[in-house]
Amino acid sequence: MSKEGMNIIFVGTCCSRKAYRAILAEEQRVSQQYQKYCTLLLQGVRQNGVAARSLAVLPVNTRNNRKKYISLPDDEENGIYFTYVPCLNVPVLKRIVNFGGIVVKLWRLISQNPDCVIIADPFSVSAYTAARIVSRRRGKKIVGIVTDLPTAYGKRYDRRPTITQTLSRMLDETCDGYMCITDELNSVVNKGKKPCVIIEGFADSRIDPNESNKDAKAPVFTVLYAGGLYKQYGIEDLVKGFMLADLERAELHLYGDGAYVPEIEMISQVYDKITYYGVKDNDHILQEEKKAWVLINPRPTLGFTKYSFPSKNMEYMASGTYTATTDLPGMPKEYKKYVFIIEDATAEGIATALKALYALPCDELTRRGEAAKEWILKNRNNTVQMRKVLDMIETL
Repeated sequence: MSKEGMNIIFVGTCCSRKAYRAILAEEQRVSQQYQKYCTLLLQGVRQNGVAARSLAVLPVNTRNNRKKYISLPDDEENGIYFTYVPCLNVPVLKRIVNFGGIVVKLWRLISQNPDCVIIADPFSVSAYTAARIVSRRRGKKIVGIVTDLPTAYGKRYDRRPTITQTLSRMLDETCDGYMCITDELNSVVNKGKKPCVIIEGFADSRIDPNESNKDAKAPVFTVLYAGGLYKQYGIEDLVKGFMLADLERAELHLYGDGAYVPEIEMISQVYDKITYYGVKDNDHILQEEKKAWVLINPRPTLGFTKYSFPSKNMEYMASGTYTATTDLPGMPKEYKKYVFIIEDATAEGIATALKALYALPCDELTRRGEAAKEWILKNRNNTVQMRKVLDMIETL
């Protein structure tokens, strides 16, 4: 299939910025990283001269939105078109309505865009199943986007796989091609060795590589983490490591949500160098990342991490602020030249790393951060990354 005249229809939960803000209050926007990832994907398609559309089930549930029925009109943002499936926000019934809505709307979109390819997440069972049925009936190719190892493939966090996750394991074998986040993940989900492109994430090609954060830096050594606040993500060791380092003029800023939040709040009441800022809009966090001296990802290097590449590392690097990260198995070697590697993910190891970073002048940290920004915007921006995917799609 040639790129000329091609259309990409992404089936998932990707909404326009306007729609996302309309259905979720700021404190409920805990899945912003996924929204950003998918938006950059679609923008990358568009920047390669290919039409892009999102067919979205709304990312709401009874915890983050009390409305029982939500219907949004189609909209457009930066050349990307969004079509929304009406949501009946009632457990179980919601999946049935989502399934039927995808079937009806995708059938119509294919009629309007006959030279199209579907991209969908096989682990979103109801949406993917509907997309798969329609794509087969209409003779269209479907590319699976796989960004993490589901619990159906192995025990994680002491949880057994759910029925939905087990079904998704069977469904992922029905893709015509794959976008996987690491080689290891592809080896697990792509047993048929179908065409695959490894896309660990996207840097936003619209970011100005020449913009400097030097004048925006906070007056004291500031370490920032934004993401899931869970012990298994290394947050307890980060907090304890920061306190153990006992740096004189330093602050730790934490953004996000998770089970470790109550403990962070208690610690911050007695240790004023640690501040929890809650869940904030991604635009706000991006501005705060530019002010920080170091952005940190303390995730332990456990076995399952070889199947994932945290997109926050790419966002961190693209901000121009120096990134400190554990040596994650899923991180390609070329990244390691541009980040500070935390050799030991324990509290003691993080304390040692923070002391080493604290000893560097702000100008040197900024220089390293800007070198990382220049590299990632050139080599891993969403235009470059999606060109690889589109080239693969041409071979299907």
